[in-house]
Amino acid sequence: MGLIFLFLAVLVFISGNAKLYAHEETALPDLGDSSGALISPAQELALGQNFMRQAIHQLKFSQDPELIQYIRGIGNRIVAQSDRIRHPFSFYIVDNPALNAFAVPGGFIVVNTGLILTTESEDELASVLAHEVAHINQRHIPRMMVAQEKGVSATMLGILAALLLFQAGETQAGTAAIALSTAGSAQNQINFTRAFEEEADRLGIDLLVKAGYDAQAMPRFFKKMMNWSRLYDTNLPEFLRTHPLTIRRIAETQDRADRYNTQKSPPSSAFHHIRAKIRAQSEESPRTAVARFDSNLKQKRYSNRNAEEYGFAIALTRDRQYGRARTVINQLRARKPGQINYQIIEAENELQAGKPKLAIKLIRSAYKKAPTNTALQNSYINTLVKAEKPKKAIKILKTTIKQRPTDPALYKMLSQAAGSIGDKLASHQALAEYHYLRGSPFKAIKQLQLAIKFAGDNKYLKAGLEARILEIHGPGNTKEANKSH
Repeated sequence: MGLIFLFLAVLVFISGNAKLYAHEETALPDLGDSSGALISPAQELALGQNFMRQAIHQLKFSQDPELIQYIRGIGNRIVAQSDRIRHPFSFYIVDNPALNAFAVPGGFIVVNTGLILTTESEDELASVLAHEVAHINQRHIPRMMVAQEKGVSATMLGILAALLLFQAGETQAGTAAIALSTAGSAQNQINFTRAFEEEADRLGIDLLVKAGYDAQAMPRFFKKMMNWSRLYDTNLPEFLRTHPLTIRRIAETQDRADRYNTQKSPPSSAFHHIRAKIRAQSEESPRTAVARFDSNLKQKRYSNRNAEEYGFAIALTRDRQYGRARTVINQLRARKPGQINYQIIEAENELQAGKPKLAIKLIRSAYKKAPTNTALQNSYINTLVKAEKPKKAIKILKTTIKQRPTDPALYKMLSQAAGSIGDKLASHQALAEYHYLRGSPFKAIKQLQLAIKFAGDNKYLKAGLEARILEIHGPGNTKEANKSH
């Protein structure tokens, strides 16, 4: 991510929500005196957490466990090669066709589905993640903050406030914000950012190779982006606006890649399946998605046949063509009977086809063989909830939430399951955690206040709920939270 954009966006979001976080430990930290000392890792984490709360509220983050599990697998493989880890890394996917990725202080890395679809191999996708990991490891944003000597001008704030406008697709508004904020210091900032980009390239490619990926993937992806910029110079993707590419930068990356004796990795089946799933889910019209996959299969326009058929099955299920989907899924299951994503779509197709008992049987069989797989866990629980087996779902959810306490999807399913058996207290309490993890603390507080109404005379339950409200909002501000609603 272009570091200028990200740095000021963080400050804008935090300053815009200073009231909300005024009494939390995650408030904007004191950056120290003008001596130039870097902020601490704890302060970096606070910046990143605040930004991510707002980003999750503003952007459409994917909650698909299969996609999340995949991107985290690549990211963690790269991070494992680093000797500069200050805090655990977290990887996210935003459902957005724009070509972009960005890094946030504290180890948060976000990738758009549009960028995943633009890459042509897992190596290329890994090269982007390695670049972003290097940004965080080198503390580029804190170093920029030091260079700014703690003060940020209103002009530069205006430039960087455009980050989420671009991410949300508001390109004209974002461009206008930048145009209105351009100042004489802009060139110095651009030079500073380019230096950081080049440093991230150098260190990122080392991480890439150590993780077992092809060194040539980074310059290969950059050359593709450079060609793109020549074709679309008046409407550049956000990735190119925030990751300025130059001939020199590409040449340096190519020179560094040539020093490594690596080979192109074998085609990744998982990569092609993930891309197929994104294409099947992101198409606004399921019927259009069906037609495109059908055409690709008939004309053999695909890199991986199984992946293309997998995407076709998802599209058919979305379009309620359950019989055709069943035929395709049976073909896939015959070739790869133990492949988890095929088992998941098989159960989902039968559930939507009005066969809940069969769906539960299929997904339970798969779950028993791999109970720690996050995608299977979510699919099994979701199937139980939709098939009106809430008590069984709640039992599994309580165990799963202990393993993954920050997964908002689990709390949403728990709220639905609890509500279906009439446990309104547990339903509101779970929904509160869902909203909190999705970056909406006031909505979370509202749900906790509703939960209190169903606590009856149980003073211990009430005390726990009130404590959670104070923990989310901060002491002394509960009345103010009430007024906001």
